[in-house]
Amino acid sequence: MKTDSNLWIIRLSSYIFDNSTGQTHLHSYPNIHFNKDQEESISLLAFPESSVISSDKSYFYFFVLREEINSTKNKESDLYCYTIFKQWKDEKMERGYKQMSIVLISKMYTINLFQSLVEIISQQYFSDISLEKIKVK
Repeated sequence: MKTDSNLWIIRLSSYIFDNSTGQTHLHSYPNIHFNKDQEESISLLAFPESSVISSDKSYFYFFVLREEINSTKNKESDLYCYTIFKQWKDEKMERGYKQMSIVLISKMYTINLFQSLVEIISQQYFSDISLEKIKVK
């Protein structure tokens, strides 16, 4: 993955979770591709370890290594992922609800700024998409 080093936001992505298929990557903007291991890490880490949350949304962040671990690795090689996780009732699902995460990926470690931004983006995203029509592949 090659990106402009001055970009504040590398990519914004959405993922949905289903018990039978696991995590599915739905959308990304811009359409920047990571290697297979990075994509898998982001997809797996986009959902909290536990679905016990105090409201219908949960915020958290994580980081993934952008390059192979080596002795010269520095902080600038990490990608920080700011995430909002949402679940909503859906009786057709095995567990009785659907789960979705939106992930903002950046090289910058600025939690308050990007958590606020992902909250604004998620409000628009969740109001624009038809949650009933989302099908897990």
